[in-house]
Amino acid sequence: MFDVPVLLAVYSRADTAEKVLDAISVVKPTRLFIASNAPNSLKPGDEEKVAAVRSMIERKLNWPCKIERLYRTEHLGAGESLSSSMIWFFKEVEEGIVLEDDTLPDPSFFNYCRELLNYYRNDPDVFLISGNNFQNGKQRGDGSYYFSTYAGTWGYASWKRAWEGYDFSLKSIDRDLFEKILDEQFSNEGEKNTWRTTYENFRAGKYDTWDFQFCFDRWRRKGKGIAPNVNLITNIGFGNNATHCVNPDDPAANLPLGSINKIIHPSSKNICDEADRYQYKKYFKTETTWERRVKKILKILTGKK
Repeated sequence: MFDVPVLLAVYSRADTAEKVLDAISVVKPTRLFIASNAPNSLKPGDEEKVAAVRSMIERKLNWPCKIERLYRTEHLGAGESLSSSMIWFFKEVEEGIVLEDDTLPDPSFFNYCRELLNYYRNDPDVFLISGNNFQNGKQRGDGSYYFSTYAGTWGYASWKRAWEGYDFSLKSIDRDLFEKILDEQFSNEGEKNTWRTTYENFRAGKYDTWDFQFCFDRWRRKGKGIAPNVNLITNIGFGNNATHCVNPDDPAANLPLGSINKIIHPSSKNICDEADRYQYKKYFKTETTWERRVKKILKILTGKK
């Protein structure tokens, strides 16, 4: 049985939640946390969907483990619900694994997390161990993983110490401090502008999420993340009544899974700038009007839709 605590955060998608729970049941963690958001009274049928998810979970928890539940009775927005669930989890444990109801792991993800949680337990520079790889087959460095500014949170492991500075509202990071963080973190003005816009949109209430705040706090504290050299988590929730990931044709949707069966530690702990620039350009960069026009012309010329 698996001795690292696992949090599974769910809401109203029984089909994807069941697949993730089935993956968890393969390793049979001895301590399992379940966080379930309450139904949204403004959404017809939401109460039945949430009830179906909770019923499925109770039916399938069939191995001996300590189960702790946070079954909400009041609906929260996605960002607040998820972040408060993670805060609850990391108040109870020193370290653990976090999965959402649409982040399906490869079986090797669990041992990868366990080994690296132990290896970097006392290293304050390392904030999270991501299961996400967005490099499309490009190997980075000489190890099974590399260090990243952009380590993703669709399935990850972390420590209580990394969550102690989390601030959902971003009140602790005002605009002046954020500008200082950007200057220290990035040299590319386009990259700064991307994250400046993200910050301003969040402050304006345009985003209901939790992960930007976790990322910004990590940058503030000069921390880094770990990303695997093969993809260990695939997001199976795109377009499936998703809150944020609504486009099933998104390049990050349903990425193929790989495995890491033997962990080789990289010779350098430096951030892999090449990997981060690639990820920024492919997944984060906002297209300029000129770039959109060029793409449109190329589609017309090539006959592509």
